[in-house]
Amino acid sequence: MNNSLIPLRFASGTFVTYLSKNWLRLAMVGGLLAALVFAAVGPAQAVTEDTDGVVAAGEVIDDDLLMSAQTVRMDGTVNGNLIATGQTVTINGKVTGDVIADGAQVFINGPVGGNVIIAGANLEVNGPVSGSVFAAGYSLVMGEGAVVNSNLYSAGFSTELKPGSTIMRDAQVAGYQALLSGTLKRNLNVDTAALELGGAVGGDVNAHVGQPGQNPPPMFIFPPSSGFQPVPIVPAGLRVAASAEIGGELRYASESEQTGGIKAVPAGGIRFEQAAPKANVNVRLSPTQLIYTWFFGQVQ
Repeated sequence: MNNSLIPLRFASGTFVTYLSKNWLRLAMVGGLLAALVFAAVGPAQAVTEDTDGVVAAGEVIDDDLLMSAQTVRMDGTVNGNLIATGQTVTINGKVTGDVIADGAQVFINGPVGGNVIIAGANLEVNGPVSGSVFAAGYSLVMGEGAVVNSNLYSAGFSTELKPGSTIMRDAQVAGYQALLSGTLKRNLNVDTAALELGGAVGGDVNAHVGQPGQNPPPMFIFPPSSGFQPVPIVPAGLRVAASAEIGGELRYASESEQTGGIKAVPAGGIRFEQAAPKANVNVRLSPTQLIYTWFFGQVQ
């Protein structure tokens, strides 16, 4: 997969439209479909298939690897691409190519030499990634050991960058809440109801945020056997901590100004754009319908 991406550009007065309709449609839908479709694809030529779900520490696979089991654990080395599907997927070992994985819980702890494409309920990346990370699910956590050498694309209810996590280029985030305490070397582009920024952004912050008091969407429901872990829900609105660092401009759109929540001083100043109100919709849907309605609602 090619790691080179077209730089994002935002014209004055149009950055919100481009953010919510263009980059997310292209990057997130492509990443989600790639992660979900592979589970139905049989092994192709030059692909090693593992059905017991385990690659032990010290074991080396000099090939692309397909792993499928209730519990998948890869502690060895894959000199190629890794495709993994299961209820719980844990990658502790080294993968020299891309990792494509889906499951109720997905943990990427070891080094990845290519891109990471993951989908599921609870997603975590805790190791270095030479390419980009594409994630679609209920929650994504970038742990303190996560260093992404290219870009982050995340769509889901919650995206969190822990202190110590680093994105070397841009981050594109859509969902209900974004909790960002890590380091982002370039630009942050976000479309969420709640945005909490406590880390460092080297470039601009382009944000479409909800109004304080806005209700969160219906809660996703997963079977208890899945191991699903709900995340704490923060109130809607924009909050920039005094400890946050923004090397460029903070540009945000919401129904009204939220200057009271901005405690840091961006190097490039602050620009506000008034956004049209969004209606709250409360409907009863199945868990699958909730996931797809929430995700595709972000890319329309």
